[in-house]
Amino acid sequence: MLFFLHSVTMLRRLAFYREVEVMVGLRDANIVRVFGLCSRDDPIAVVVEYSELGDLHQFLQASAPDQLTAVVGSTFRTLRFACQLMQSAQ
Repeated sequence: MLFFLHSVTMLRRLAFYREVEVMVGLRDANIVRVFGLCSRDDPIAVVVEYSELGDLHQFLQASAPDQLTAVVGSTFRTLRFACQLMQSAQ
């Protein structure tokens, strides 16, 4: 999968680089691997492992709160909060 970061401030760009650097070092079955970063010109492109469920935004959109009623306790609250965060970012 390929993701792009378009026309951002230098501060945002540096924060993005730090986040990618952290992700490169992560090895977990639940986190997609970062394979590469193209940062010479705009937009910045990040190549990550393919995920059958799509990116987090796609996953949260597909997992609407009414479908999560079977999930109990803190897991449901965490997913609901993540959905709200993604919706507010749009």
